[in-house]
Amino acid sequence: MKLVVPVTDWKDHYAANIWHVRIDSNPTNGLVKTSAADALQLRGVDRLRFVKRLGEASPLILRQIVFAVTAIIEYS
Repeated sequence: MKLVVPVTDWKDHYAANIWHVRIDSNPTNGLVKTSAADALQLRGVDRLRFVKRLGEASPLILRQIVFAVTAIIEYS
């Protein structure tokens, strides 16, 4: 199992949420538009479902996502 934070379209009102992390598209991450990692939707996924790598998050974005997940877990 791996923990996965889903990525969705970015909406400006997400900026006020601690669980949304803005991800601007670039050639490294493979995104075609500005997106948001939604830490509130964290879920476990079987490793066998990981077939093809679509992109890679920067260390800064990964730290922000970890912070968002930590904030959600400690918030409840």
